[in-house]
Amino acid sequence: MAEYSTKQRKALIRFLSVHPDELFTVEQIAEGLSEEAEERAVEGKAAESGEGGGTAGISRSSVYRNLPALEAAGLVKRVSIPGRREVFYRFKGSPSCRGCIHLSCRSCGRIFHLGSETSAKLAEYVSENGGFTLDRTDTVISGICAKCKSRNRNPNRQT
Repeated sequence: MAEYSTKQRKALIRFLSVHPDELFTVEQIAEGLSEEAEERAVEGKAAESGEGGGTAGISRSSVYRNLPALEAAGLVKRVSIPGRREVFYRFKGSPSCRGCIHLSCRSCGRIFHLGSETSAKLAEYVSENGGFTLDRTDTVISGICAKCKSRNRNPNRQT
């Protein structure tokens, strides 16, 4: 990552760090940052923290410019989901992510941690039976979560 830290980069890291189990497109990140800045301004926190003005105007291009540096620093993971054109990003810097394989729901986009013990057992199984070593820090398995699965079984259910 670059040797300097801008207000935009700090705001981006802060936003992603409070959403460690979610996938976001660049557009969703930019929108989330704008909403967050508006909320902070309304609450008066932007002025108190010295983060006003500069964070409200974070554009998609600024998000695009900062994500590669955060990815290179190991704080952000770029994720492609089979069958979807969008590129997603998730925060990797959370302590709860260490040693866990991640499960990604294709329907709602939510990320779940497979516990570290279960992740270790799965990695061991794959190694012993497939001769393949999993990188547990970067493994994302996609599928459908229980909530989305039950929602799809009951088409009359209102959400």
